[in-house]
Amino acid sequence: MSDSRGTSRSPVHQSREPGRNFDLYRPDALPTVYVDGIAGMGAGAAISHIEFFAIVDLQQDSDPNLGPLETREIKLRMTMPTLQFLEGFMPIC
Repeated sequence: MSDSRGTSRSPVHQSREPGRNFDLYRPDALPTVYVDGIAGMGAGAAISHIEFFAIVDLQQDSDPNLGPLETREIKLRMTMPTLQFLEGFMPIC
């Protein structure tokens, strides 16, 4: 299936409920960013942010009791309306 811009996409889910009336599609060319974890979160009344990190280096710490020292780098910041962020925790099915 293609959208009005000619982008190829596949249907994922449909919802037909008051306040949750939508069709969800996944484009065939979806950007993917690998992350190892969440670096931080911030939620405001209107906008929320989540920052994700990847481990970019691993070295032995000077204190062997601490284990290896990870160098983490923030790779992605997701920003979205807080209401939709909270809606994401509700099942779509």
